[in-house]
Amino acid sequence: MEEKEFNKTEKLNVEITETKENERNAQEQKTIIPMAQPEQEEKPLTLEDFGGDINKLFDTYIKRGNIELPPWLEETKKGIEIIPQELFRYIIEREHILSVKLEISKDIVLYKYNEKGFYKIWEDWECKSYIKGFLPTRIRKPYQWKMVFEELKTEYPNTKESELNANENIINFQNGILDLTTGELKPHSPEYLSTIQINCNYIPNLPLTKAPTILRFLQDITSRNADDMATILEATGFTISNLRIYRYKKLIILQGKGNTRQECTKRSSNRHCRRRKCFHNRYGTTQFKIWCFWNNGKKISRFR
Repeated sequence: MEEKEFNKTEKLNVEITETKENERNAQEQKTIIPMAQPEQEEKPLTLEDFGGDINKLFDTYIKRGNIELPPWLEETKKGIEIIPQELFRYIIEREHILSVKLEISKDIVLYKYNEKGFYKIWEDWECKSYIKGFLPTRIRKPYQWKMVFEELKTEYPNTKESELNANENIINFQNGILDLTTGELKPHSPEYLSTIQINCNYIPNLPLTKAPTILRFLQDITSRNADDMATILEATGFTISNLRIYRYKKLIILQGKGNTRQECTKRSSNRHCRRRKCFHNRYGTTQFKIWCFWNNGKKISRFR
């Protein structure tokens, strides 16, 4: 009997001891102080952190700020040295640039893809200003940006002039590229060698009744003749397309008083045709105009 009581007492003591030990371990875990983490080094600022402003980056460098120099700026014992060739490499890797050799004059013309979604002629002054924007004003020398400019201008042409606007299945609108074969409006992309963008958005399946100003204009100049309205719309579609002019063997005559809506049609068509059709290519200088003359007191516009 006494032996059983002793065993119970011993077992109870063991359980109490284990319980206290577990509580003590739990308390110790709660009071463990985490080890201090080593301080991380501050990440150097890059040109992007300054919004692309090279002068702000250079000013921070002078003030001994923590910056990362771009590849064309190298720190030497004498200070910052500009490496024109590295800047040239940076530009051609960053930008979409076409070097086009004109087929008649044989001149080299640069086109640069812009944020609007088409290639625009890169005038010499624009190109030079762009290059100078990457060189700190305080240390740049004229020969440095001129070296980069000459590299760009003397690169071997990478695009034929006939390849520009050669895709007849697309029209470049402000809100995308319209694929005429599928009717799909695709996002702008540098892969489309388009140098002209129609200054409006494309809205699919929009009936003329949703464009009352255009509808009233067409009704006025055609006297509400449905066939004539369709002809004007077809001609308008041609002027904004990439179709070559030699395929369009048609003549349109608009007869009426001067300074009227016929004049608006002529001016609009001429404006699009000058931009899209009149450029030097293997077919020579294309002329696509509306000729105007008077006949018995009435002005006739000949669209050819």
